[in-house]
Amino acid sequence: MVDAVLQAVAGDVPVTVKMRRGSDDSPAAEARFWAILDGAIARGIAAATVHPRTVEQKYQGPSRWPFLAGVKAHVGAFPILGSGDLFSAFDVLAMRRETAVDGVTIARGCIGNPFVFTQVQDLLAGRPALRPTAAQQRAAIARHWQLAVPFYGGEAKALPHVRMHVIKYGQYHPDPVWARTRLVTLRTPAGLLPLVDEVFADRFDADGDRELRPEHAVAPTIHACSE
Repeated sequence: MVDAVLQAVAGDVPVTVKMRRGSDDSPAAEARFWAILDGAIARGIAAATVHPRTVEQKYQGPSRWPFLAGVKAHVGAFPILGSGDLFSAFDVLAMRRETAVDGVTIARGCIGNPFVFTQVQDLLAGRPALRPTAAQQRAAIARHWQLAVPFYGGEAKALPHVRMHVIKYGQYHPDPVWARTRLVTLRTPAGLLPLVDEVFADRFDADGDRELRPEHAVAPTIHACSE
């Protein structure tokens, strides 16, 4: 497959692969991981993303970052991107520190939090990471809805997909449990933006303390309820 893709793009674009550490925890599965990774690198891929859970694990159990560190040590200067358990900007910095990967790919951690990328940039620059304001969240959801409707082919088809993300936006609300309780009542396209205006009203920014700290980077209650 790697050969076919490389031949098809003929060097016009970089080709990367994304891999889990194996189908299961067996030695045979791990051996196949190394064979595939080494073979893909030898054929000329530009980088590899490694998720150190097995296929069998799905999303259960921790992502094994020590395995990721072993992958990076194995390939040397070849670019490796890490994935798995990156739910906040602080997790991104921790993964890079503990595994020496060249970069990361954020998946579930950006659902309801597209602000995480700016938060990472701020931490890397030595600035504090900030919670999004209510106005920023309203604007992001409105833009998300605007893009989703034509993508999914209408408001009715877009709503289930957007609703999942909107519920996740509640994770940085000053009262995340209340926010989720209100957001899960969303049932119709017409109710989306009025409900968002209610939950993410400007009054919730009144305390002025927006600095994000590791202990409250995400709200575990929200993740437990919605994943």
